[in-house]
Amino acid sequence: MIVRTLTAACIIAAGLPAAALAQRELRAPTPLPEVKVTAPAVIAFWLVPGSDSVLEADPGLASALDEHQYYWSDTRTRLAAAGISALDQPGRRFVVREPGRRWTFTAAPDSTEIGFLFVQPGRKPHALYGRHFPDEVLALARDYFRLPLPK
Repeated sequence: MIVRTLTAACIIAAGLPAAALAQRELRAPTPLPEVKVTAPAVIAFWLVPGSDSVLEADPGLASALDEHQYYWSDTRTRLAAAGISALDQPGRRFVVREPGRRWTFTAAPDSTEIGFLFVQPGRKPHALYGRHFPDEVLALARDYFRLPLPK
């Protein structure tokens, strides 16, 4: 934790309440979650609601997240059978660490709340947005990884 002390002159010059600012702690930003990828992988990501009240207010989001988890469990089994890692990463922004390379993925701002990131070390990644059935994800995996996959 980084704590900075503000002088009274700085507080007064900023026009801010001295008592409040004198006790404020400035913290280092929370590091992004990191996903390690050493072989072909599909990373499922999704919007993480701030609270249960968000889900209660948006039943469509709650339903989408439930369906995603249901279909993803079947998809991940089929990907694993083909030798492709199926990884979970809650959130829409995270760091991908490959051998010799580290980069940040951020979901497109206008995308849906759920998606999949196809990553193979040394290749340009591909993002697929929205809910998808296992066959749809596997078809894209066949094309992206150029591997024969079970149907």
